[in-house]
Amino acid sequence: MLRRLGAVLLLLALAGGCVPESENPLSDPAAAKADPRLSGHWIGRLGDADTDSHLHFVPRPGGMTEVLLVAEAPADNATDGGWAAYRFFPSHLGGRDYMNLRLLTMDGKPPGPDGDNYLLCRYAIDGQGRLTVWRLAQQPALAAVEAGAVAGRVEKGRYVADVVLTAATPDLAAFVAGADAEALFATLVGTFAPAAGGR
Repeated sequence: MLRRLGAVLLLLALAGGCVPESENPLSDPAAAKADPRLSGHWIGRLGDADTDSHLHFVPRPGGMTEVLLVAEAPADNATDGGWAAYRFFPSHLGGRDYMNLRLLTMDGKPPGPDGDNYLLCRYAIDGQGRLTVWRLAQQPALAAVEAGAVAGRVEKGRYVADVVLTAATPDLAAFVAGADAEALFATLVGTFAPAAGGR
């Protein structure tokens, strides 16, 4: 599960309950094209964090992009910072942009046995050049699986439920394209601005 990312994803504002995952991406990675607007260094706040975090996007061959997240530690707790690296490719559905992310490492440690699963996020760059990222929200994903709107499995624990979407890429893309994107991807990760001289 992506909750294994603990503090880093709290800083990434991907925590707050278990994070839904998908066995498949939203589009074919063989046809992926990197989004050149993302390249470079961005600075912003993750969720309600009090310290800055940095995103470094580096295009790679095959339409992939690697992104390094560095979360600064607050002055009163040097252990609350951290870093994580992901590889992703974008998908464009229904006039909106999405990221299909896979964890590469967190604080130098490899992902767990479910590391091949994808974390799905929506992103947008506004007229002022600010990047905002939202992740797939727990409750809408859970409700969609339980209603049969998209294939998936749910493992309910005492307090939370793990949601993994299992739909094939064409079915998953159709579901997301036809859904209310703001409601489905309602959990804010953060908003970032280009670093001065960093792009």
